[in-house]
Amino acid sequence: MERKFTQEDNIKYSLKEYEGEVKLLHYNKKTREVEYLEVVVTKSNNPKILENSTQWISHKNFEYVELLPYDTCNLNHRDYKELDKLMNLC
Repeated sequence: MERKFTQEDNIKYSLKEYEGEVKLLHYNKKTREVEYLEVVVTKSNNPKILENSTQWISHKNFEYVELLPYDTCNLNHRDYKELDKLMNLC
């Protein structure tokens, strides 16, 4: 199964023991598939990886990436209504 990511996804990368937010998706020019993710670390259990640092995850390691749930408490009123509409469509 192919993994789909979007900007601002919250992720957990088990291979290097950190969590972060996807800032950019880098695509292969020929295949137009995601080649790697650019992630800003928000929480790290790895002493070699600092919080607020930028890390890159290759498509070969996407199997070690887990999407984390979003905190909907931080949404503004308009965004919360939009999320509620989307959730009711399912």
